Amino acid sequence: MKGFEVKWKQKTIVAAIEKGSLLIVLRHSNNQENDEVNLIMNGYDTSAQEFCEWPGVGLEEGDELSIEFADFDEISVPKKSNKQSQEEVLKGKIDTYHKLKEELESLGYLEK
Repeated sequence: MKGFEVKWKQKTIVAAIEKGSLLIVLRHSNNQENDEVNLIMNGYDTSAQEFCEWPGVGLEEGDELSIEFADFDEISVPKKSNKQSQEEVLKGKIDTYHKLKEELESLGYLEK
């Protein structure tokens, strides 16, 4: 499976999926309540019809990390996995279609 291996502070997480989309996001949240940097990894495996989320990584100033994209035989266990039935996947696609259609109609790009 192709995916990402993230290494930092002598720790390693390998996130990969068989087929679909995999995301790595670096987020800096700075507001009145907190100032934090997180690395987030999640994705959707279309072959298994499953959303996967790996444990987030809290980073501190000065932390260094490396990210490698490669083909992996073994991956880290996701902290959360949510498998969907075909009906749920189809319903989600239809709901998204209707929301986008309504938005385009309201903006005048499509006629009602």
